[in-house]
Order: sequence, then C-alpha cells, then structure tokens
Amino acid sequence: MVEAMACGLTCVVNGEYEGFNEEELRPHVYGNITGKHGSILATLDEALGRDVRIDPSEWVRKYSLVETRKKVIPFINARVRTKGVRSFAQPKCQISPPSREQLTS
Repeated sequence: MVEAMACGLTCVVNGEYEGFNEEELRPHVYGNITGKHGSILATLDEALGRDVRIDPSEWVRKYSLVETRKKVIPFINARVRTKGVRSFAQPKCQISPPSREQLTS
C-alpha cells in the first residue's frame, strides 16, 4: 500500500491497518481502516461513483527508507553503545576490492 501511495494512487481500503496511526492514515485513503466492513468491491464502487481522488504521495514520504533511517539508526546506536559495541552506522571493517592478481588467478 505504501508503494502505491508513493506513486500518488488513491488507495481504496477495507481492513485493519494496525501499523498506521488511525488519525494520520484516515485523510490519505478511502474506505475502512479499523476493520473489514462489507465488501471491498462495494467500497471500490462507491469510490469510483464519487470520483474520489486522494494523492497521498507527500504524506507517505515519511515511510521512505531515507526518512526511516534518520529515526532508526540513532535508536539502534543508542542501544548498541550501552553494550560497548561500535556504532551500527560505522562498519567495523571495510572490504577492499580484489587485487588484479586475485581476479586473474
């Protein structure tokens, strides 16, 4: 659903979306978000009949990897540091490309 939203598609839904905050999700989709109510086909027919057009692409950007990483990496690093381990964002070792001799042998 997030990928469709990122493309600016109107999402017609009929189910429970526990991973999202209901108040935040509500304005960006059409249909039921707290559980299945009737048929998705009826909900879709209603959306088409009303010519519903919702572009959630700006809102859903906060779920992109770039935005998520900004929040998750500091969270992980804070926990890793309490265990005396190096930062998650800085790898312990670096891999060098193979030498010419290794490639030709």
